[in-house]
Amino acid sequence: MRMSVASYLPLLLTLLFVTGCALPERWVPLEEGPEHRVPTYIWEQVDQAIFNASVSATARAVDVARSAMNAWEERTWRRIETDFIPWYVDYWTQEWLFMHMIWYQMQAQESAPERMKSYLLAQFSQRVLQPVSQVTDPARIAATAAQVYLDELRASVARIQDGNRIPTRAWRRRMDRFALIELPGSPPERASLGELLQPGDMRAPGAYSRLIAYARSAEAEISTTPPGSELDRLIDRLGSGLEERAALKGGVAAAATIAGGGLGLLISAGAALFGFQDHEAIKPDLEVEVRNALKSLLQRTSDKLMHDRRHGVLSPIQHMHAHLEEHIWNDLLHPLPDSPGDAPADPSDYVSPF
Repeated sequence: MRMSVASYLPLLLTLLFVTGCALPERWVPLEEGPEHRVPTYIWEQVDQAIFNASVSATARAVDVARSAMNAWEERTWRRIETDFIPWYVDYWTQEWLFMHMIWYQMQAQESAPERMKSYLLAQFSQRVLQPVSQVTDPARIAATAAQVYLDELRASVARIQDGNRIPTRAWRRRMDRFALIELPGSPPERASLGELLQPGDMRAPGAYSRLIAYARSAEAEISTTPPGSELDRLIDRLGSGLEERAALKGGVAAAATIAGGGLGLLISAGAALFGFQDHEAIKPDLEVEVRNALKSLLQRTSDKLMHDRRHGVLSPIQHMHAHLEEHIWNDLLHPLPDSPGDAPADPSDYVSPF
């Protein structure tokens, strides 16, 4: 028994309906037709949202960096109190420094204060900065803060893309237009927003690593202390009593030599005892002086490491946000001609967090 085509029509219609419901909605990529170009006003909304996300990510990263720097400063100060100050004010350390000053003055290659400053910096690094760096250091804090910034920005940008339903390839082209890192050199190095929002192991290694390397360690920052700094004042004080102590020791040595034998040894021992007692009498004042000088040095170093836009712990974040802001402003002032009739965004909506 033959059935006509018309008798199959209800069944075919039912199958087509069920199949159509089961198929997912097709997301037509930008390249499949010019009619799917993203309008300018959508990109302006996206730019505003990305800028706001960068401001929010910056605030979060700054909080992390500030908290970590406070911990670094506290740990460094404890090390100064427990190691460097007791070492510096010790009688035999002062005698050793005194002998070093004499030796340096006998050398014509470099001035005694500069050589003493280098010596004290080396001791400060060995006794304070290097042990603290085993736990934390401003250079590592800068890398951590930059990672927090990119993680926060990555999560926000993913939500922005999903919320605007922009085709993936169009989105990638847009993200690659924004250069978050631009470093001079031969050749110059560049990393786009799209590259930097990839997972950590896929991130542009050259430009990003070089940007992070601009942040100074505490040791590098303190080694650049300008003339007239706290260490120079300590060295000036150390040298101020040099002639007096040299005259005293010279007189004692002459008396011991003339007396000779046991009496000479007695004179030398008595002078050493007198020197020790004299040092103990002035030791509290010396402790206050060196404590105040090092507290000022640490505070100034910490402030510079927080606020230096080229070498500070926030410098990688500031670099990336500033370049993002620059590109967004450029698109705002010179939008692509996707929808010429769209009204431009209000420039007052873009306020830098710095």
